[in-house]
Amino acid sequence: MKFPLKGKKVEDVMTRGVVTVNVKAPAREVFKAMVENDVAGVVAVDDGGNCRGIVTTYDILGLGNLSVEEIKALTAQDLMTKYTVDVDPTDTLEAAGKIMKEYRIHRLIIGTGKPIERKPIGVLSSTDLVKYLYQNIP
Repeated sequence: MKFPLKGKKVEDVMTRGVVTVNVKAPAREVFKAMVENDVAGVVAVDDGGNCRGIVTTYDILGLGNLSVEEIKALTAQDLMTKYTVDVDPTDTLEAAGKIMKEYRIHRLIIGTGKPIERKPIGVLSSTDLVKYLYQNIP
């Protein structure tokens, strides 16, 4: 039996569409986007729609010792992980899985365009891979 991820592309499994917030968005707007869309992470983009980082629930865990006033003063840029790992939709799932494992991350931003001007078009999460495996292993 062929390994179910072999030869498959990221675009075959990724979640299309991305919940984004502007890097200048206040923290409350970031929280709202996550709650209203029921997601554990949002992509932070600049005014041109280019990916500049990601804000995840993990990034928010460190806010516990800040006051309400301090949190209200934060923006997505303050909260986000600035160095994201992103891949192309045509990359293989094998390669994407190796990247996730190597960097110990649970989601990759799928983008198009040049590395500096990447427009996010989807997300590949570890949960997406598990769902795919569940659906494709009898």
